[in-house]
Amino acid sequence: SPRFDIQVAAQFEDHICTVWRVCWNVTGTILASSGDDGCVRLWKCNHMNNWKCVSVLKGDGTQAPGTELPPPTPGTIATPHPLPQLNSNTRYFKLGTISHPNQVPWH
Repeated sequence: SPRFDIQVAAQFEDHICTVWRVCWNVTGTILASSGDDGCVRLWKCNHMNNWKCVSVLKGDGTQAPGTELPPPTPGTIATPHPLPQLNSNTRYFKLGTISHPNQVPWH
């Protein structure tokens, strides 16, 4: 008997290339995927189990035209604030406040 029950939640065709990494957000409501196309796509599932790409972030940190970030939840900042870059290929965004930083899982 397998140790974990593995199920396919959805299959997405938008990357049109190999996807190398997927990661859930802390609450398990948004799935991020990244691949050889240099983009990170954010996916969200509605109450009818239909998945939708809610945003596409390009490799330079800008948002692809025609996509929008999900609306902010109460207590978060509505607009992303870029933090200082460590190098020209890395960009970090603060999307909201964290009330208990010691309870956030770091990857």
